[in-house]
Order: sequence, then structure tokens, then C-alpha cells
Amino acid sequence: MKVTKHIVLASLALVLVAAPLRAESVWSLSENQLEQVETQEVRIYVNGSNVRVTGAAKQTMYVYSVTGECVATYRIDGEDKTIALSQPKGVYIIKVGKVARKISLR
Repeated sequence: MKVTKHIVLASLALVLVAAPLRAESVWSLSENQLEQVETQEVRIYVNGSNVRVTGAAKQTMYVYSVTGECVATYRIDGEDKTIALSQPKGVYIIKVGKVARKISLR
């Protein structure tokens, strides 16, 4: 019975010591890490000249040429939006929020 008490007390002490460490590690995320978590939700898919954007409601999609000129802007009004680009064939940069992707229109 004496051994059981010691095991229970040791286990309780371990839980009390370890619990604050776990909580501390959750709250020690930097702002950059939090931003990365938020931006991971935005996804950009390309099929021919159609661009599908998910997870970017109420944001703006910018289309840049390889020279850096903004050639088009589109408002993303829902969680899942498909846009038919009317740009000529070539390579472009699509930017939605903090997510950017190089695409090739064929």
C-alpha cells in the first residue's frame, strides 16, 4: 500500500510539472508561424487557362507577368472560386493574400 501511494504521488507530481510545459510550448508560437498556418489554407490550382482558388474568401487575386506588371485582378467572393483567365499563353505569377504561385498558360 505504501508503494502504491508513492507511485500515485510521483505520477501526480509528474503530471503537474509536465502540464505547464506543454501549455507553454503551444503559446510560444511566433507571429511568422501563425501567419504560415493561416496562409496554408489558401490553395491555387491551374487547369489550362482556368485558375481555381480555395480558402480565400473576400480576398483579391492578382495576376502578374514575368516582368512584374500587374495584368489582371479578380475579387474572390467565395471559399471556392474558378476564374477563366483571358491572358495570352505564357508564364504568370498568381498572388492571393500572402500565397504566390508561378503558373503556365498553354
